[in-house]
Amino acid sequence: MNSIRNFRDLGHIKGAFGTLKPNKLLRGGPLYNVSEIDALSLCDDIDLKTVVDFRNQHEKLNEPNIIYDGVQYHNLLIMEDYESSSDPKRMLKEAESTQSSDFMYDIYENFILGELASQSYREFLELIASQDSGSVYFHCTAGKDRTGFAAALLLKILGVCDEDIYRDFLETNENIEKHKESLLASIMKFHPFDTNDESLVLDVLGVKEDYLKKSMDTIDKVYGNFDNYLKDGLKISPGTIKSLRKNLLY
Repeated sequence: MNSIRNFRDLGHIKGAFGTLKPNKLLRGGPLYNVSEIDALSLCDDIDLKTVVDFRNQHEKLNEPNIIYDGVQYHNLLIMEDYESSSDPKRMLKEAESTQSSDFMYDIYENFILGELASQSYREFLELIASQDSGSVYFHCTAGKDRTGFAAALLLKILGVCDEDIYRDFLETNENIEKHKESLLASIMKFHPFDTNDESLVLDVLGVKEDYLKKSMDTIDKVYGNFDNYLKDGLKISPGTIKSLRKNLLY
């Protein structure tokens, strides 16, 4: 999928309860300017049934998804438009003013503490649990923060070890490099910038292990453990967890 930013299939990752089926869980960036060959692969080879878009209105207008016949679309907002979000355009603007990537840790903490984030991630999990055929594609603008946490959440539920969860999370850094120019071009449409701090730009466009660790540490601090977070934070039922494992693993 060369035309889709940060695209990957989570299939074949092994966990304690089984191995993820291929062509079930797909993650990445927007379905914007998708090539004809990639579109055919999505609809015919991968059997795309559902798209979950975590972006806000501003982002969706900037890079609108292509709408495919027979595919259900769901917009699950993780943060309100006016909040500090993981929209790379806004992140870069904030990074320029602070000359620090510290605000990224606030974003990953908010994935756990934010009421809207908890509601949307719950709906996301329930949506996947209810789908027993075809594939689900979930994405944001860069496919790394809101999408990265969503992937980690799913993999954790499916019994994947932390090492493999972080490996998938960090794969973004290799993938984004391939689409760095297009992502920067997207950012420049709304927030032109002039910076020589390449490391700061990479902090915003890429991910660090410590970002995801901030989410996981917040889970442990607030809820004690991951199971309590699912039960008390996201209010996910045992039946939903059972369906996720049944539908996604073999």
